Amino acid sequence: MSRSGTHGDAFWSFALAAYERRTVREICLRLQDDHGLDVMVVLGCLWAADRGLRLEPAQIGAVVAAVGPWQSKVTGRLRLARRSARKLAGPNTETGSLHAAILGTERAAERVTAEIVAGVLATTQPAKPPEAPLGLAIFNLKLYFERAGYPTQAGEGDRLDLANAAFARA
Repeated sequence: MSRSGTHGDAFWSFALAAYERRTVREICLRLQDDHGLDVMVVLGCLWAADRGLRLEPAQIGAVVAAVGPWQSKVTGRLRLARRSARKLAGPNTETGSLHAAILGTERAAERVTAEIVAGVLATTQPAKPPEAPLGLAIFNLKLYFERAGYPTQAGEGDRLDLANAAFARA
C-alpha cells in the first residue's frame, strides 16, 4: 500500500481522468509553462473539490512546500530533459525511444507527486455544510493561484474554465 494509502490511488485516478480532458490538459500545461504553476497541485485542488474539501491557505501552503523540492529536483528536470532532447540532438537524429523513456519516467515521478499531495490532504475534512464541487474547485484554485502569484483577475477565466471542464458531465 502507498504511503498515503488509498488516497494516493484515488487522487492519481482522478488526476489521470481529469487530465484526459483536452481543456483541462491545455489549461494545466499553459499554467505550468506561462505562470510556473504545478499541474499536480492544480489537479489536487480539483480533487479536493471533488471530495467536498474547501481548502485553507495553510493547506495550499503545505502542499506546495511538500511537493516543491520533488518537483524542482526530480520531475522538473525530467521534463526539461524530455523537452530538450529532440532540439539538442538535431532534426536528423532519432530520439523517439529516448523521448518515450523519459516521458514514462516523468509520469512515474508525477505519480510520486500524487502520493505527496494526497498525503498532505488526507486528513482534510469535508466542508460543512456540503458544497458543490464546482464552487469548491473555483475557491481552491483561487487559493493556489494567489499563493503562486498568479493575479486573481488574470486567473479568473482559467479557474472557471478548469472547474467547468473538470466537472462537466462526460
